[in-house]
Amino acid sequence: MAKTILSSNHHDHKPFYVLGLFSVLLSIQEGVFEYPAEKDSVLQVTKKDYTNCNTASPMREFKDNGHTVFKFDQSGPFYFISGVEEKLCEE
Repeated sequence: MAKTILSSNHHDHKPFYVLGLFSVLLSIQEGVFEYPAEKDSVLQVTKKDYTNCNTASPMREFKDNGHTVFKFDQSGPFYFISGVEEKLCEE
């Protein structure tokens, strides 16, 4: 599965991938998702929904013209998947 998990405890400023969508962790406080706005979105989901590739009940959905800045507002893991269900469980 081409998905990613981020933690606000992450200290490197590195690229990361969410379902093949380019993203950059700018700092401990925020990350950026880049995606084709007309075709995709980014969903913040629970660990269970992440594991099961489930898009039915996201905690949050981001559709920011293909450029979403996410601010980490608490410590711990964050789970993100693509809003395009067909892409979720691709190997």
